[in-house]
Amino acid sequence: MTSTLQRAFNSPITTGVGVMAAAASVLRWVGDGDFSAWMMAPEAMGGEPWRLLTSCLLHGDPVHLLFNLYWLWILGTRVEETVGSTRVALGYVAVGAGSSAAEWALSSGGIGLSGIGYGLFGFLWVASRRDPRFSDAMPTQTAKL
Repeated sequence: MTSTLQRAFNSPITTGVGVMAAAASVLRWVGDGDFSAWMMAPEAMGGEPWRLLTSCLLHGDPVHLLFNLYWLWILGTRVEETVGSTRVALGYVAVGAGSSAAEWALSSGGIGLSGIGYGLFGFLWVASRRDPRFSDAMPTQTAKL
């Protein structure tokens, strides 16, 4: 079994995203800083595209953050250790921006890593059936959850 510290070093992108999300969320909750430039808004589609990604780092409350960090760690480290950090970074950017754009198009936008978590879940669900490296990555009980 791989230690938590070893997994963190083997998965620098997943670890970094988790640390940034935790830091940004806690600073937003306890600080008096203005994080409105990080949130999804019409400006994201008109010259402020970073909002597609920065909105993924903010969370509404500690339960929201912990739930997303749990799934990011469980699913993200597995994917990153198998396919590598570069591919995971590109995947996080694509899925994070895509899920933020979809949330903005269908509602007023959202916050959190849920889109990336669902992207990881979907990837592992398909990969566990098609790629032998992931054959044990998605237990049936997890998929049913």
